[in-house]
Amino acid sequence: MAGWVKSLPTDVYDYIDRKADSAIVDVDMPDNVKVGSFYIDVGGKVMQRGDDVMGNKTANEWSPPNEKAIGRMKGMIALRESLRKQMRLERLVHTSDVEIEANRTKLNALYDGFLKQHGHINNQTNRRIFLDDTEAQLLQALEFDYDKGIANNRR
Repeated sequence: MAGWVKSLPTDVYDYIDRKADSAIVDVDMPDNVKVGSFYIDVGGKVMQRGDDVMGNKTANEWSPPNEKAIGRMKGMIALRESLRKQMRLERLVHTSDVEIEANRTKLNALYDGFLKQHGHINNQTNRRIFLDDTEAQLLQALEFDYDKGIANNRR
């Protein structure tokens, strides 16, 4: 019987350190932040939600390529959140027209401010910064008729 034990492969087992799992703290974040999405934490830092580990939410701080990127990212997060709220308001039956129009006005103001300060959402710089967000395409859809050749002449 002992002969078959010697025929088993060796060095195929890797020890898993479960102490690292117990060190994970449940991160406080706004509701409805999808795994992979960016958000702004209570301290004003841009974070990206990670996978849940053993029921705990995780997040990593975003490393901006430069200082101006922080403003761009925060602007796009605000736009995405306002757009998501608009979509929720329009789906709910009990939402009043006043609420829908108020948020639409806010979304338009956020977009106009972003456009003035950082350019179009779909310009190469802004797309690159927000590309890793799970809802980047949703935000880019705000400019469904964006054309770099035409858009530059509109300014």
